[in-house]
Amino acid sequence: MLYWMVIMILLLRWLFGWLSKNTDLPRKKRNDEDQDEDEDELHEADAFANNRATISHSCMQGYKSALLWHYAEKGQTLDPLLNSWCDNFINGYKKTLSTIAATVSYIS
Repeated sequence: MLYWMVIMILLLRWLFGWLSKNTDLPRKKRNDEDQDEDEDELHEADAFANNRATISHSCMQGYKSALLWHYAEKGQTLDPLLNSWCDNFINGYKKTLSTIAATVSYIS
């Protein structure tokens, strides 16, 4: 059981780490003018992924929800340790995005 838990934690760390750094994931489009301004501002900030915008906090939460749904479909529940790890990662990610946004606002 412990071996399985270690593997799951490593997989979740890899998945959520990849999600937080991947700039190729689609982002919700707004009108083109606002999108260009926001991207320029984020390029100036010290962002997660080499000064490029990544996914939102709510999108990251959506991936966790999908994971919970997958477990529920199999009649299982996500281990409390894994659930807690996901919550802590997502909360940290949200704080990081808030810091980046504040930096961008300060630069502007």
